Amino acid sequence: MNPYGLELHAGGRGDPASLPPDWIAATVIERRLLLLRGFRNLTQHELIEFAQRLGKLLEWNFGYVLDVRIHAAPKNYLFTEGNVPYHWDGAFAEVVPRFQVFQCLQTGGAGGETTFCDTIELLKNASPEDVSRWRQITISYHTEKQAHYGGRIKRPLVSLHPITGEPMIRFAEPLNEQSIKLNPLSLEIEGYSAEAQQQFLDAFIPRLYEAPFYYEHGWQTGDLLITDNHALLHGRNQINGNITRHLQRVHVI
Repeated sequence: MNPYGLELHAGGRGDPASLPPDWIAATVIERRLLLLRGFRNLTQHELIEFAQRLGKLLEWNFGYVLDVRIHAAPKNYLFTEGNVPYHWDGAFAEVVPRFQVFQCLQTGGAGGETTFCDTIELLKNASPEDVSRWRQITISYHTEKQAHYGGRIKRPLVSLHPITGEPMIRFAEPLNEQSIKLNPLSLEIEGYSAEAQQQFLDAFIPRLYEAPFYYEHGWQTGDLLITDNHALLHGRNQINGNITRHLQRVHVI
């Protein structure tokens, strides 16, 4: 895939459960994401079983499977038609998942692409001066628990990938002009004035959307996408008429 990732086609008859789990895990760590396209759809029970072959699952208050779709009366911007800024899953959980397993049950219309940033490669290509400055930054995040996550956390901007040991970025982007202002996330950079913080964000955030670190996934019904939740930040483009968009997500720890 361009600029990163591996896409595997099955011609409409493949069974995802036939793929060796060790190969799946190694491929996702190496390529950042693995797209299985043309495989048969999995029931919710089968999706859980497929993910469990990769490791222990993270259980939320709703169970293992999150239905990501527009809600009539949403309490969190994740369930609106607005965009979703960059973040990493499990930021407010006791453990950060290794992998995300997404299944697309339905899509149509425009918008709603899932966006990714390969933060390991971004750091490898950044100047030594930028990396040195970023390593000094610690950010506090806060959001009310209106959905399945929330609270207060403090994280360094640059940390090490727990599997490969490579430097990576942990960052949750504030809501922007395309976001529905609902249950927003606030952040504070330690030791920065409000003006200095805004100057940093204005310069840093666009870097996360630059080639070749940026990937935008346009969903097709039936897609099964497994991603490295440590190396990648992810978000979502604004949904423009694609109100039938329905994904399922499972976390592997």
